[in-house]
Amino acid sequence: MATLQSPGVSVSVIDESFYTPAGAGTVPMFFVATAEDKANGAGSGTAQGTTAANAGKVWVITSQRDLTDTFGTPYFETDAEGNPVHAGELNEYGLQAAYSALGVSSKAYIIRADVDTSQLVADGSVPGGTPVNGTYWINPENSAFGINEWNTSTSKFTVVADPIIIDNTNVDNDYDLDNHLPAASVGGVGRYAVLLISDNGNGDVGDEPNQVFYRSATGWVPVSDGFDGGKTVALSPHYDYPDFSAVSNGSVWIKTTSPSRGSNWDVKVYSAATRSWNTVSAPLYHSTDAAIDALDDTGGKAIPLGSVFVEFDPTQEDKAILQPWIRYKGGAASITASFQWDRRL
Repeated sequence: MATLQSPGVSVSVIDESFYTPAGAGTVPMFFVATAEDKANGAGSGTAQGTTAANAGKVWVITSQRDLTDTFGTPYFETDAEGNPVHAGELNEYGLQAAYSALGVSSKAYIIRADVDTSQLVADGSVPGGTPVNGTYWINPENSAFGINEWNTSTSKFTVVADPIIIDNTNVDNDYDLDNHLPAASVGGVGRYAVLLISDNGNGDVGDEPNQVFYRSATGWVPVSDGFDGGKTVALSPHYDYPDFSAVSNGSVWIKTTSPSRGSNWDVKVYSAATRSWNTVSAPLYHSTDAAIDALDDTGGKAIPLGSVFVEFDPTQEDKAILQPWIRYKGGAASITASFQWDRRL
């Protein structure tokens, strides 16, 4: 530095620039964890590097803009007052490190872990998690149960489109475990209820299978021939129209096929590979033998694993019992009964 001989200003320039070492073939690699399906840096679409399908893929990123287009802007959590949450589980430190490195370098390898940090965000509802592969789901909201009520004044059937659904989400409150009936506090006189529980009569709810109930003046009763003081029950396909000309008003026809607003069960199976629910056909038959005969008249060996059907009135006593079955074991029929239906749904 020069020494001033008279009053003045002495200026020194210090170069504090830094650069990535220019080692040949040395490219940094970053393993990052981010939220899934983030918006890209421009906010115009999904950052492709954050999709589940691209998790674990190696990306060659050449600039900071390329990084934000592929993985979105690095996210750092703040509290309700806008203060940063230091060491927050949602903070994307790895992505920020890659962003900083690309400020002084022109190339980096990025691999995103197959996790979704957004699942760590608190939620007011109970988390369900990802279903196990092969899980079956009966969706009652999209299902029709073919309940038709006879009106003697008009000599016509009226479709019961809004039965009360008692399933695993409300069975403890809406089902009398001792008497195997919907609770007295549920529904009013004239309402119908459909019991759909995963226990299928093998759990805490007792020995009764899934079935239809009716709320009479004295309480809930199973819909079976002679219910509510002598009403008739018939279970048959849409083309087998029952003769109700001499039956009591309010008698019931369970239409076991889908035409004309009959039975149409919405059954789905979960695929872990595609992370989606796929619809499965669930026709109604009066017995397992009838199902086997209808699905494969060569004896049942050709029926695919995972096939579903709903058995109705298994004792042939005109009872509105509806029991879903799934084929879970393959092979030819033999004395050891290696061909089996199992009540899993």
